[in-house]
Amino acid sequence: MAHTADRPAWIIHTSGSGILGFEDTRAKTVGVEREKVWDDWDNVHELTVTMPDDALHRDVDKIILGAGEANSAVKTAIVAPPCINGTGRGAGHIVSQQIPTFAREVLKRKKGIVLGEGRNIWNWVHIHDLSEVYLALGEAAAAGGGNATWGKDGYYFAESGPFYWGDVQRAVSKVAYEKGYIPTAEIDTLGSYEEGLKVNPNYNLSYACGSNSRSKSIRARKLFGWAPKRPEQLLDLIPEIVETEARALGL
Repeated sequence: MAHTADRPAWIIHTSGSGILGFEDTRAKTVGVEREKVWDDWDNVHELTVTMPDDALHRDVDKIILGAGEANSAVKTAIVAPPCINGTGRGAGHIVSQQIPTFAREVLKRKKGIVLGEGRNIWNWVHIHDLSEVYLALGEAAAAGGGNATWGKDGYYFAESGPFYWGDVQRAVSKVAYEKGYIPTAEIDTLGSYEEGLKVNPNYNLSYACGSNSRSKSIRARKLFGWAPKRPEQLLDLIPEIVETEARALGL
């Protein structure tokens, strides 16, 4: 069926706030704190117009945005989640990536690690809270657009707040030791980008856990009244993450 102005196609694309970490990649830094906080409202053009092409996810974001610009019958929205945590409710993949992968590497090497000084900051969101943003966008599309923003300004962060990666890295190591999965409470400091890369050649730990990605979700709050409802703090979820990864490794 051809899409027309009165029968548009609605595209809700998942990007990621990893797009914000390009300065750390360029400088090959880990564990340093950067001050820049990006928002999806007053400065949304920084995400959709002036974001550099070497930023992670930018290539696909440009394709999605371009589809809407090229055809008025295509309505687009981009959701850029931060570090996702919590157990999903789907039938297949129900665990997230960043902290579980970090925990898995600690368990495999039998010793904790911190990337640099651990002062780099990301935001996080519980998967159940994140799903409410997608639900709101889906309902808006079904209503012919609803209260949602579509097109060049239709960019949505969804975050529950910031965290220092060093706090998470130390918490993972502490829980793993206390539960008897690793033999020492000592923690190695990986002070360079290259050292982080060597931990797992197939997963860039330096970027995923050593960069900065500071986002502020305004659009979903203003348009949908969205707010995180999960009572847990991020560090409250660490024991479950470590246990899940330990079981997966057969420990």
